[in-house]
Amino acid sequence: MRMNFKKPIETILNVLKRPVVKWSLLLLVVVALAASVQGVRMHLNAQVRKLAEDKAGVWKEDLEQGRTLSEQGDFQGAYAAFQNAIKNASSPEASAEAACATGEFLLRRGRWESSSYVQMGRAYLESALKFNPSPEKRFRIYKGLIDVAVQMRDLKGLSEASAQASALATSDGDRANLLLNQLDAVVKIGSWNEYRELEEQSAGFRTNTDWQAHFQYREAQALERALIDDPWYQAWLKTTGKADPITARSRLYQKTSGLYDRLAKSEPEYAEESLYRAARLACTENQFDEARRRIREFFDRNYHSHEQEFLLMLIRMARLEGNTRQTASLISQFLRRYQWYEKASSELLSLIEQAESVGHLTEAYDILVEFLKTPGVKEDIGKLEFKAGQLAVRLKRPEDEAVGHFDAAMATQPDDDTMVACLVAKAGLCLQKRDLPRAQGLLIQA
Repeated sequence: MRMNFKKPIETILNVLKRPVVKWSLLLLVVVALAASVQGVRMHLNAQVRKLAEDKAGVWKEDLEQGRTLSEQGDFQGAYAAFQNAIKNASSPEASAEAACATGEFLLRRGRWESSSYVQMGRAYLESALKFNPSPEKRFRIYKGLIDVAVQMRDLKGLSEASAQASALATSDGDRANLLLNQLDAVVKIGSWNEYRELEEQSAGFRTNTDWQAHFQYREAQALERALIDDPWYQAWLKTTGKADPITARSRLYQKTSGLYDRLAKSEPEYAEESLYRAARLACTENQFDEARRRIREFFDRNYHSHEQEFLLMLIRMARLEGNTRQTASLISQFLRRYQWYEKASSELLSLIEQAESVGHLTEAYDILVEFLKTPGVKEDIGKLEFKAGQLAVRLKRPEDEAVGHFDAAMATQPDDDTMVACLVAKAGLCLQKRDLPRAQGLLIQA
């Protein structure tokens, strides 16, 4: 039996022709299309958000890589990473952060190398301001510009950056840190009167236990500059009233060294630097016993900064005193513990010659031998080995000891004068043994 589908189909078509049904179907189609469009829009928005998040992640990774490479001493790699961070920054605030970080990186570089890095750093910091960053970041940028002004010795720039930073400082912590930065700047490039103004502004922090040591260290630095800089000293002298100029300097020295000693004993953050500065100040003021005491304390605490300055200090004290024995043991101790650096070779030669002239041959030889064991010795080593050979001969050390020094000097390919002097000295030793052929051969070479 065949089924008749004609009638049901006609019935359905008749129903679809009704207006109510027609509009209902149309509405369903519209709703379906709207839902589809909304789904597409949501999907696209999600993709856009993901791309933005990915980009934000990229610039942050670039920034972190730049900081890591900077700490590792890879300047080129760090600079390239910071440039990528600027390129990939995903917002104005991100651009400000990347530019600020790049500027700070270049400022650190500029402290040790060309001032052109400081100028580049200033350009990046100023560009960061164009992105209208947050007040907190603007405060950080102006602190960086204070650093620029100090390194460029730009008093006008220092004043302008300080004024902008002061207006942005909202918390006690911000104000204290800014005052510390300003004090550092003024001690380096400003005047005593400018220091006094900042000292008055910071009075409230000087009695605060959280900040006291930080401000005491700046006070010691300011007083130290007054001792070594005559305009500062004369301005300081005026603030003391009718003090006797003869005793005033001694009182200023005692106050300054007392501050450094107190910080060295009780403030770990400033101990090493304070001990060094106290020793240097004592040496400058010809208080050699005090300088040696502080240098011994430096050794006892096993500190490792300022090794080069300390060694030159010891050598110069020995030369000024004309008594090598007072500092010979400290110099030997120093050479055993710390590496030499090349610029001090001429100072050591002068000290050895001075020691020879007053008959301190053993001390001079011991210092020289200790030095020649020090890693990294390069400059003037030929002359120093020759001098050691001469001293060995005068002290009647075993012949092979003296010859060893002469041979070591010749192996460095020294200048002609030193080479000839070594050959002549070796010939002299041969003559003492009556080895005439050997002496003659050496003199012919000379």
